[in-house]
Amino acid sequence: MLLAACMIFMSQDDTFETLAFSISILLGGVLSAWIADKFFKVPFKDQCGKLAFPVMVFVLMAAVFWGLSCCFLFTSDSGRFPRYYGKMYPLSVLQLFGISWLTPVGEELTFRFSVLNLLRRKSRDPLRNAGAVLITAILSMIPHLLAGTAGVLDLFLFGCIAGFILVRTRSIAYPICFHLAANLTAMISYEKLSHAATKDWLWVTLPLAVCFLGGMMLAASKQQAEDEEEEKQESEAASEPEEPEEEPEDSEPVVVKPEEPENADPIRAYLDSQEYDEFVEDDPDEPYEE
Repeated sequence: MLLAACMIFMSQDDTFETLAFSISILLGGVLSAWIADKFFKVPFKDQCGKLAFPVMVFVLMAAVFWGLSCCFLFTSDSGRFPRYYGKMYPLSVLQLFGISWLTPVGEELTFRFSVLNLLRRKSRDPLRNAGAVLITAILSMIPHLLAGTAGVLDLFLFGCIAGFILVRTRSIAYPICFHLAANLTAMISYEKLSHAATKDWLWVTLPLAVCFLGGMMLAASKQQAEDEEEEKQESEAASEPEEPEEEPEDSEPVVVKPEEPENADPIRAYLDSQEYDEFVEDDPDEPYEE
């Protein structure tokens, strides 16, 4: 990603060049996620569970208001947002698709799924999670700065928010949706809001974004408690031994008939079934004792 950012920074902007850059970021994110899953024991399926509707609503609303805030924060003298995106208007469909869809997926797979999870290793320690989020935010900020994006603090805060969402929700889908919705909102609103005479709306959109992030935290906590309760019940059910099936009381006992001996002669069968301790056969005319 650093090499791609340097190449774009030294070249001329073009729609297909922007799309190629977005595709390279997506492929890099997929590759990094595969390496983390295959060689560093960061299971991808563990962070692709079911999504909670209330959590997703709060995440998307926070992303919309953060994207509106970016229109006031991401400003530069050249009027570009950022350098490798090219001129914002007229914005082609390919540019919009690459910036708003491909780039967020690649960046979140690279930084939030791979790097952040490698640093925190599913730890519940708040200090370790905070350190992993801060380091990941700094690393994700570097390619944007090399590509000419203005606003160091804004990029850093965006990385912190995305990392916080991943740690809190334990699902990579939420930071991807947050990044996607924020980029899409900024792409659509940038031309009108970035050159506004007043920045008063900044102090409206930022608090709203923070409020929705707080709602996301509460909804994620409730969803996490429900998931842990379901996992506990499933583990208890799996550990209990299975009880044997009881026969109904009304059922008649099954009578098993003994198998008939192979010898059909009843006298011979009787004699074969007896056990004799001793035979006295001195005189065949004398009786013998059994």
